[in-house]
Amino acid sequence: MDKAKGLAGWKDGSTRVKQVFQPLDAAPKQFDTFNLADLAPAERSLESSRGALDFLKARCIRLETAKKHHLGFVQSAARVSPNHEFVDQGWILIPTIVGEKVTCLKYRSIVSKAFIRKTNMETTLYNIETIQPFDDLFIVEGELDALTMEQSGFRAVALPGAQFQVTPEMKDKLLTADRIFLAGDTDLPGQQAMTKLWTELRDRTYMLRWPDTKDANEALVKLGDVSKFTHLVEDLKASALEQPMPFMHDLTESLYHVDDTSPLDNPARLRFPWPRIDKWTAVVPGDIMMLSATETGTGKTSFLMGILLENAIKYGKIVVNYSAELPPAQYARRAAAYLTGKGRDVLGRSDYELAAKKMEGAKFYNGYKPGANWKEVTELLKWAKRRLGADILVVDHLHFLTRSEKDEIKSQSEAMRAFKDLAIEYGTIVIVVGQPRKPQDEHRGRELQTRGIKGSETLGSDASQVFILHRKRLSDDGEDVAVFSPETKVILDKSRESEGRSTKLLFRGETCRFVEMVNGGTEE
Repeated sequence: MDKAKGLAGWKDGSTRVKQVFQPLDAAPKQFDTFNLADLAPAERSLESSRGALDFLKARCIRLETAKKHHLGFVQSAARVSPNHEFVDQGWILIPTIVGEKVTCLKYRSIVSKAFIRKTNMETTLYNIETIQPFDDLFIVEGELDALTMEQSGFRAVALPGAQFQVTPEMKDKLLTADRIFLAGDTDLPGQQAMTKLWTELRDRTYMLRWPDTKDANEALVKLGDVSKFTHLVEDLKASALEQPMPFMHDLTESLYHVDDTSPLDNPARLRFPWPRIDKWTAVVPGDIMMLSATETGTGKTSFLMGILLENAIKYGKIVVNYSAELPPAQYARRAAAYLTGKGRDVLGRSDYELAAKKMEGAKFYNGYKPGANWKEVTELLKWAKRRLGADILVVDHLHFLTRSEKDEIKSQSEAMRAFKDLAIEYGTIVIVVGQPRKPQDEHRGRELQTRGIKGSETLGSDASQVFILHRKRLSDDGEDVAVFSPETKVILDKSRESEGRSTKLLFRGETCRFVEMVNGGTEE
């Protein structure tokens, strides 16, 4: 009953809109169509073409699925694109069918990801005839994804591309379905298209996100089994129902489907090379970790480098580290010292080669762009996430990137908001290094707290965890030159998962290493 009322309300509203807002072009464009029966020779050719069958098999599309949707095959596309690079190398025909008419015909190369569309035919939603009033509907991007869903027992229509504009009439048709699940490609254009539809359709519409795959067909190919794929879709539907509208989550559904894994047991969490810290720190995807220190020059970059190398080498995480101050060659020198245990000043070619061998198989990318500001770096990190699949993104350090801004505090606040959105949207760990405020003479040497981080208050408040390094001054030869004790207090000053804690490490500056202290000594 509620569904019928909602549908009636939508139709009533749609009618009022049509009555008030009339299109300027009264005469609609006329498109070509042809009879579905005319495709019969191409359909028979598909069944006897080894190339076409191999194409379908590689994508886990069964022949019966292809036949049900009237896919065909032609060896040459000369009739529609005689000068195409792959014109004579085989093409799958994918028709859009309304009743007994083909309203659009798309050619898909079997040797390349190339498409051709027959001219003067209407570009519309693929497989729109599948929609039934009391069935769920999936909206995907691309015909092969729609075939994947239909083969698994789900009703699905496809956008012909991420830039396709869904007309009001198409929306009317879509909203006759019971519930709509937006299951487009996970790349940026695909997600933008789905988010746009989500904000436009709204009623009974949910966002479904493919885990670790680009789209529905890739998920099927990865699983290699239709029944497993069907179970995956059902699980993803349940998760999608937790969020009934953009940016709003149903608490009851969240409680039913929440991942009850402890943050410390999360295999995707950030790992620390020091067991004492590792066992009480949970930095998980979607979190921002802030790192600062009582004073500059106390080893923040080396401390962080040890964490990043641990995650890249031992745990196989993909690390993207943006060093605002250190060019790649200087960072490599520090990494070589750390990995070989030799002092930075005595490294030779063989030491660098040994360090490189220890990095074999690890994915650690170091970024550096002279003159970049925080906005440019944010875009670089987004591209790095999409292109490299980064698990950990690092900004070292933020204040260097905002110092030339007219309003530095405002820029830092905006940057932290952008980093937080990046962490949540892409499900990645973001680490931001910040500088301490310059202490007054009478406060010099005191331990820093989160509120003492230089600049915007958001640097601490937007972070899920805040680590602070503290080393005592042994001498002071001037305002900016100091010698610090190697004994380092590591303070977890803020954590959303636990109480604040601290421990001590010993800093070995020549090898850029921090090691745990035991009874006044050290252990590796």
